[in-house]
Amino acid sequence: MVKLPPGTQADLVAANKAFRPASGAWGRAGCTLVDLADVSLTVLRDAVTDAWQFAAAVTAVQRAKK
Repeated sequence: MVKLPPGTQADLVAANKAFRPASGAWGRAGCTLVDLADVSLTVLRDAVTDAWQFAAAVTAVQRAKK
């Protein structure tokens, strides 16, 4: 599972059968399930990088509010 911005999630789901949104509110919030058997290392690496950058940006905004 990777947590992505909703736009990035939509792009990955549309382009690659290895990705699908988690069910319910989790999926709408960007939680994206990954079928490791169906994803290339390059695509997975990019998805993990996107998820990390998204999480880092959210953390930075939260710290700035304190």
